[in-house]
Amino acid sequence: MKINSELLLILSNISEYFALTVILVKISIEDIKHKIIEDRMNLLVCIIGISLICVNCVLKNWTGSFSTESAFINIKSIFSEIAVKCLTASIIPIFIICLNFFVKNAFGGGDIKLIFALGTIFEFEELLGIMAIGTVLAGVFGGFVWCCKRKRTSVDKGLYIPFAPFISIGTIITFIAG
Repeated sequence: MKINSELLLILSNISEYFALTVILVKISIEDIKHKIIEDRMNLLVCIIGISLICVNCVLKNWTGSFSTESAFINIKSIFSEIAVKCLTASIIPIFIICLNFFVKNAFGGGDIKLIFALGTIFEFEELLGIMAIGTVLAGVFGGFVWCCKRKRTSVDKGLYIPFAPFISIGTIITFIAG
């Protein structure tokens, strides 16, 4: 029986993106309720990203049968893909950490780790899109909340906007838009 690698790749990606969506919903709810993103949830997102890399590398080089040589090539390509993804996934979080020095508590540590974890799944350009969508949505939401408050002070330092729901919406829009 011949295994269709494209079909396996599509099924694998669909199931992993479904799992990612469930995890993002859980992360968003926890961030709204408790103002925290658990490290284990970010770790699950990283595991999904690494498993996607592994599946894509194996199925991309699939010849229809296993051999020692193809297995070695797959392992080598998997490790190089993971290294490249982790390096590119670090760029935006490093920028955000630097931004936090100038604007105190602009982003929480859980948000930064979530963006890194999503970087193991998405390309750099897609991650920039996720951040752009999330930032715009959070800004619109924050402006709406600020305008609707009955009692405003000149500087409202008590306004907390959980960013994970907006990152999650940006992520879902990004992988639906393709």
